[in-house]
Amino acid sequence: MTIESKLVKTYLNHPRYPNAKITAIFLLLLSIILSNFHWHDMNALAPFLAAKKSQVFESGEYWRLFTTTFVHGNLEHLLSNSMMLVFLSYFVSAFYGQFLTFLATIITGALINYFVLYNSSLNITIVGISGVIYFLWGFWLI
Repeated sequence: MTIESKLVKTYLNHPRYPNAKITAIFLLLLSIILSNFHWHDMNALAPFLAAKKSQVFESGEYWRLFTTTFVHGNLEHLLSNSMMLVFLSYFVSAFYGQFLTFLATIITGALINYFVLYNSSLNITIVGISGVIYFLWGFWLI
């Protein structure tokens, strides 16, 4: 007599939050819109998006820690981050909720940008959501 076991339900095939696509699309659209503002300096918002060490720590422009997460240097930079952003934000949002995903993206993006700028010896400009993507990978894997 042989006993067979059949795996019917796993954690991955049963997401708890069905509207995860909305979070993934929202984060992607936010990145596209803010990057577009950054690329075209004709907009009044463009000079206030990217972050430099002097702007954040000396001028006290702490909002840049949040906005620079969604700004990308060029189209290739945006496209290289977009696939993983959509993929990971969808999975994290499907299993942990839209609010937690959005909050984690905003907070970890600002914290990562803070530590990068604080520990940098140069007055570099940082842009991009790569740090958040690494966080989302770690969060999803753990």
